[in-house]
Amino acid sequence: VPLATTCVVCGAPFESFAVTLGGTGEAVGRQYITQHRCPTCVAKSDETREREERIQREATFRTERNKHVHALAVPPYFHLPDEEGVRGVPTLAAAARGVTSAPHRAALAACRSIVDGVGGRGVPPLLMALMGSYGAGKSLLAWATAAEVAGVRCLPARVVKLPTMVRDIREAWTSREGLRENARIRQYTDPAFLGIDEVSQH
Repeated sequence: VPLATTCVVCGAPFESFAVTLGGTGEAVGRQYITQHRCPTCVAKSDETREREERIQREATFRTERNKHVHALAVPPYFHLPDEEGVRGVPTLAAAARGVTSAPHRAALAACRSIVDGVGGRGVPPLLMALMGSYGAGKSLLAWATAAEVAGVRCLPARVVKLPTMVRDIREAWTSREGLRENARIRQYTDPAFLGIDEVSQH
């Protein structure tokens, strides 16, 4: 039933509808107005709700991202200056500054494919080995890749030295304290990205 009513938000008159409760053979029940706000206020309310939901999603993303970046604990030695010159968690873009050699560009492209892959854009390589002399930047690329997985893709990432990982897992064989073997292994298999450093030294 069409019904002229007034918007409870702005006071403007508009046409709403009333629904009468009660079935055949029954006394007519109460009438309920189906809408108390004019279309303009309904649209504004929907926009406000969508904006608030977007803000909430962004806040949740930032919280999760900061948690993953904090858990990664990038050593200060690997911090790089950003575009404004402020040193912080490394990125592949920062690591690419000044890179001119073909091998370094290929390594950066491979690391970028990992970040894109874990973010759903393509299929990341299952295993990638960076080879080079001491000081070539292998560890920096591992940390930069992990930092982007954590900070851009908002996924858990980890970088660990091989002897540290092996010692940690072996400790479960001889010690009854701490995590058991499977739980220790999951610390390295659960993250979306695992960088293992100092492999060639052992």
